[in-house]
Amino acid sequence: MTTKSRVLLHPPPPAAPIEALFTLAIRGAQERREITTTGALPRTLLQLIDGERHLELEQGVPTGRDLTAEIATHRRYRHLLHELLDPATTGVALVAPPGSDLTHVLALERTWPDGERWQAWFDADSGLPLRIRRLRRDRDGDHVDEDLLRDPVRSGGRLLPRHVTTWRDGTRVMETILLERDEVTPLADALFLLPDAD
Repeated sequence: MTTKSRVLLHPPPPAAPIEALFTLAIRGAQERREITTTGALPRTLLQLIDGERHLELEQGVPTGRDLTAEIATHRRYRHLLHELLDPATTGVALVAPPGSDLTHVLALERTWPDGERWQAWFDADSGLPLRIRRLRRDRDGDHVDEDLLRDPVRSGGRLLPRHVTTWRDGTRVMETILLERDEVTPLADALFLLPDAD
């Protein structure tokens, strides 16, 4: 699968929003995540993932950052809806989160062994996902990361959100607009090649 999205990053004030193009390619356990800012001085951040091996490059230079936790979060996010709706999945509860209107929203929640709680909110009439929330506790307190999903568009046999707004602890951090998605075209091996695999 490959997707291309337009991204608007919201750094802390007084910095202005940053526009970027985000390209994601996934083949099995291999991923290529590339974000390039589109301003006067474009910069590119590239993440290459092959199973448990990974490398992050900024402007072609390794950052040395450990992506293990980030990769696990992305994978949990991608499989969340399937797991919550799979009858074989245990520990899923119908909940009433603060601020939800139970006449219009159904919210499913699951807690993982590491203590993270994830919720998916669905429109009670259409069944479409409206919100995905990750609730976690770190050493510095409780945190809520959430995506608000809007403007569903059809891609193959599925309806996908075209517009996603990401919030962290009540602060907007990013907006993503899906431009294209391809689940048909084969992906070249070179896309996922880690430099030390030569």
